[in-house]
Amino acid sequence: MGNASLDIDHYQHIYTEYAPMLMRFAEKFVSGFFAEDIVHDVFLKLWDKQVFRLPESDRKRVLMFFFFKQKTASDITR
Repeated sequence: MGNASLDIDHYQHIYTEYAPMLMRFAEKFVSGFFAEDIVHDVFLKLWDKQVFRLPESDRKRVLMFFFFKQKTASDITR
């Protein structure tokens, strides 16, 4: 149980650090509503894939990969 608590804390720290940057970036491509949706989906994927456990040096690259993958998927479905 202690490990899960550390995972949640780590995940929250990453969200606080990277979500505003991803929102600003997303809003360059789509409206605010869609930007929030894309960033939300990126962080769901981050949790599902346990990416938050990656070393700091790899994290931003993987976040951007998920962002562009999600943005492309949302472009196709519109």
